[in-house]
Amino acid sequence: MKTLLLDDNLLSQTRVGAQLQAAGCEVVTRRQLPESGEFGLVIINLGSRSMNGLGLLRGAKNRFAEAQIWGFCGHLEIEIRRAALQSGVDRLLTNEGAMSELSETVRRHLGA
Repeated sequence: MKTLLLDDNLLSQTRVGAQLQAAGCEVVTRRQLPESGEFGLVIINLGSRSMNGLGLLRGAKNRFAEAQIWGFCGHLEIEIRRAALQSGVDRLLTNEGAMSELSETVRRHLGA
């Protein structure tokens, strides 16, 4: 499955990307929404300090209407989590879950 990873943190890019590849995903990493592309899954680092994760979430919902939109942030980032749920994120993960259990979650929920 072609997957867009929106993340500006090199450490999480590497770790999340490896989990996605282990689940059989083809990963494209960006810091902003690409002008075009077809993706089955979009994963956004909602807790980024330099990217507008919630803005990216809303943009991804519009631009990639058929894709699953998942986000991740720290478990203590309650306001971000609440706003993401209100914005229609399909699945919300903690940083810890995104780093360690993502490949299994993708396989289980998307059959990748």
